[in-house]
Amino acid sequence: MSSSGELAFDYGFLLHTSEEATATVALNEYLSSRSYLAGFSPSRVDQEVFELLHRPPAPQHVHALRWYRHIAALQRDTPSPDSSSE
Repeated sequence: MSSSGELAFDYGFLLHTSEEATATVALNEYLSSRSYLAGFSPSRVDQEVFELLHRPPAPQHVHALRWYRHIAALQRDTPSPDSSSE
């Protein structure tokens, strides 16, 4: 959570909606003034919501698509827990 007291994105409804379009619209609106879903750096919330999406948001959802691409890039840059250097 951010130190500014800002609440994180309430993504619980994403678990119960069958319409990805509805979730994408809400995500896009929330991200219109933010880079991440909770605070000022990537968090567990970003990871969990990313995993709930089945594909990148449509191009008209520019904020959600920007966020999705950024989180995807961070995942490529982060070594998996299984890849340890011994």
